[in-house]
Amino acid sequence: MDADIISIETMIATKQAAQWAFYSMLAAVASAGITGVTAWIAKSALNSWREQESVQEIKNFINAVYAFTNSFIDAPESMAPHIKLSSQDEKKSLIVFEKLTFMSVCLSQMTNAQKKALAAQVYLDMAEINKKYREGKQDALESIEMASTLMAENEFLLDPFS
Repeated sequence: MDADIISIETMIATKQAAQWAFYSMLAAVASAGITGVTAWIAKSALNSWREQESVQEIKNFINAVYAFTNSFIDAPESMAPHIKLSSQDEKKSLIVFEKLTFMSVCLSQMTNAQKKALAAQVYLDMAEINKKYREGKQDALESIEMASTLMAENEFLLDPFS
């Protein structure tokens, strides 16, 4: 082979290698761009998931408040200490306590500190209603009225997402 032909063939091979290196660089840049877009989408999805979880926690708490209030409907009329309850009435009165306990569980699962503070005040008010009912200072109907009034007047329960 002639030296000129070898030289030309070497230059052609070098040119093709440079083209492949250029195409590889373009593919690497495109891959990096796609990775960046994917990371941005993942971050957006994570933030959206956190917001949805926060909304769900608030909804669970509000549902627990309603369940607690409604538990008085089937509860014994009075829990006065001098009244002897049947075993069925004792079970029904425990449901009221279980609903209050479930409300505290929902409260403890809330992650938004500001909303948790507002929900904690609602819980304390509901716990006070439960205490008065258990001590016999008010009957089930009065407890329902107090809880319903609280729910109708409490800004957190009326518009928790503001």
